[in-house]
Amino acid sequence: MAKVIHLPGGEGYVNEGEKRVVDALAAGLPHDAVIYPNVQVVTRNFVDDVDAIVITPDIVMAIETKDLAGRVQVSEQRMFVDCDDRANPFLLINYKARRIWGKITDQPKLKGSTTRPLVVLARRPLQLEVDESMKHRIVSIEKAIEMISSPENLPEQGVLAGKADMVAHALGLKPREAVRKIGQYRTDRILERSVNEEVYEATHQVTGEKVRLRRLLFPPGTSQQEINLRESAALRAYKVARAVDDTAHLIEPGEVFRTDDGSLVDRKSTRLNS
Repeated sequence: MAKVIHLPGGEGYVNEGEKRVVDALAAGLPHDAVIYPNVQVVTRNFVDDVDAIVITPDIVMAIETKDLAGRVQVSEQRMFVDCDDRANPFLLINYKARRIWGKITDQPKLKGSTTRPLVVLARRPLQLEVDESMKHRIVSIEKAIEMISSPENLPEQGVLAGKADMVAHALGLKPREAVRKIGQYRTDRILERSVNEEVYEATHQVTGEKVRLRRLLFPPGTSQQEINLRESAALRAYKVARAVDDTAHLIEPGEVFRTDDGSLVDRKSTRLNS
């Protein structure tokens, strides 16, 4: 049985599906595997929330969990859940895994290690169709255990034996950020953070609508001119999105609002881009 380490101060599992996946991985993986659920990894320009990071003697896996009950169809770029069009979740965890790998391999003793992304389904959906290119990227819990226990096509096996603590230290793992409020919305998780913006998955506190919030950030010392330029560009993009046909799924107009601290936030329904 794998070891599960919950970081002090963490918010716990976001949903029952995440707990189900971690519990199953812990039961199915060997004793020398270590699982860190609900963590945050800070790199130079990004803050990445990761549902789970699994460290074995052979590999590091960055896990994104999806708990989908309905009809699911996955293509290379998109995922349709009961006909709702969403971004393929593998694309996001793939970017996070690359940044995680870069941070790990910055350490000389961890050179040569491999980090891979994986989307794990917390349950079997009512109907599931997955493009051939995604069948080893979006998988069941059982398949995930198999892939993590016996990873294929590694340049070298056992490169991380006895180094789980070293990997965790190299990543500087932090507990996932606690829930916060932005306007009338409660954040569920941070999807991406750079020096210029934060992107959250959030829920309206009254209606329960699931949305994506993008909040512009301005580092200390940013000139008022630059602030005005960036805010103007964001408002122009919002106005264009409202004026054009959205069949290309570039952006869903939503709304733009300011928070009490003056921050500019734009909202999009997760119906198109969750």
